[in-house]
Amino acid sequence: MNVIDNVIVLKPRMLTALAQCKISLNKLAIVKESVDDTAGAAQVAMILYEVLRLYPLIVLLIRGTNKKMKLGEVILPPSTEITLQTVLVHCDLGLWGEDAEEFNPERFSGGVSKAAKNPVSFFPFD
Repeated sequence: MNVIDNVIVLKPRMLTALAQCKISLNKLAIVKESVDDTAGAAQVAMILYEVLRLYPLIVLLIRGTNKKMKLGEVILPPSTEITLQTVLVHCDLGLWGEDAEEFNPERFSGGVSKAAKNPVSFFPFD
């Protein structure tokens, strides 16, 4: 079973997003022919950002503390490892809205920092 199969088994709604993604990527040639290069490049970028949001290359971010730190109301001692699952942040309804699990490249039309309620909620690369 490959990674895509695992995602589909765990989140059946991702199958629809994957199908929409393939349709959108197949339309790139049409987009390039129908709009000028700048607008076409922006649409391609929005599609790629949305693909990376739903299917991030990095599935876990692991960070460690080297000294006592305060994270919100929690105090973390030195040598504490913090693990963040990228896909959980990228599909969080509170950050991305009710359509968080759907393929919607238009969410990036205002730029990466305005796509979610928190400007640092999109991190496809480490």
